[in-house]
Amino acid sequence: MILMPNSLQDFFTNWVSSFNKDEVKQICIDGKTLRGSKRKGDRTIHVINAYSTGLGLSLGQLKTDKKSNEITAIPELLDSLDIKDTIVSVDALNCQTEIADKIVSKGGDYLFCVKSNQEKLHSRIEERFEKYEQRGQKNKSESFEEKRKLKHGRFEKRSVRIIKENDDYSLGVNPLLKWKNLKTIIEISAERIDQKTGEVQNSKRYYISSRDESSEYFLNAVKDHWQVENLLHWHLDVTMREDDCRCRVEHSAVNFSSIRQLALGLVKKIVIMRSKTEKLSVRTKMLKAGWDNDFLLDVLLQ
Repeated sequence: MILMPNSLQDFFTNWVSSFNKDEVKQICIDGKTLRGSKRKGDRTIHVINAYSTGLGLSLGQLKTDKKSNEITAIPELLDSLDIKDTIVSVDALNCQTEIADKIVSKGGDYLFCVKSNQEKLHSRIEERFEKYEQRGQKNKSESFEEKRKLKHGRFEKRSVRIIKENDDYSLGVNPLLKWKNLKTIIEISAERIDQKTGEVQNSKRYYISSRDESSEYFLNAVKDHWQVENLLHWHLDVTMREDDCRCRVEHSAVNFSSIRQLALGLVKKIVIMRSKTEKLSVRTKMLKAGWDNDFLLDVLLQ
């Protein structure tokens, strides 16, 4: 395939830019492996995707040589996106000062999960919340609790606590100010109860952000980050069977991945437009586009 992936991505990006910028809201970035792309003596292709929770669409993707190269590829992907006034969320692997700098320099805000790969930062945040708990909360707006029922007879309670910036902008966790514009650290505690067995599972996760928002906002933003897995990667794998694709010659694997994302975006967009009258799944809409030429034209020309 002689079509260069960058040219196809430029077309894809221009199409996405035609939508209302105010609807983008949050951009979630995550990697995905194209499992059918492996050739003898070569690596499986890995791509990183940017997904808008407000639009419900992919904003673009970029090929990397391997999963560990996401860290260097994300700033390049961000260069192709308009992220001003949006919040960009990434997983713990990509919690890096270079990525934070890039996001802030382009006028956006970041929300990063912090785990053991940032050992000092993680331990400082954990210690800060322990001291915070000993002193008692300053006001109710700094914490939020949510309860919900899950599938298979499980019940979950999530509680969020936040600590906002002090006068030196370090929050006690950023002494050298390596994390640009750090304004909030977040702790999310989850308690899951199996109503049949009574088994209780507890967990805590920590996040940092350059945005000054409420604890409820951050809980929703953390949940929304997983839309990139549940509403993009899941559809690519299950609805469009991307892992079964054996395109391997030159740029074909990456190009077909971009075309799938474009097709998925078109179908999801018409699902949104017609959801009040036709509550059909994405898969059904795709099948209908194959059966009904008029509907196919509606999808392509909307």
